[in-house]
Amino acid sequence: MDGPAVSRTAYIISRNSIEIAAIINRRLERGVTGIKVMGMYENKEKIMLVCVARKREIHKIVEIVEEADKQAFMWIGDAREVMGEGFVNIA
Repeated sequence: MDGPAVSRTAYIISRNSIEIAAIINRRLERGVTGIKVMGMYENKEKIMLVCVARKREIHKIVEIVEEADKQAFMWIGDAREVMGEGFVNIA
């Protein structure tokens, strides 16, 4: 069973990664990490965004991505024991 503190991780690969990260930062006040990755389908270097958010915020991230890039590739995973600013303080 998921409690209220359950978090999710959004992984996003998009041609508009910089724009998407800025919108998430501005609208949700959530940090976003960009990681350089190689897209093997197109053989192109891209930036994959990783954003950990509360379960109740994930639908907002999905909406942001859909608005910014209908061709984006995104998946959502569970995040357990999230610690740091905006979550549980590190002791």
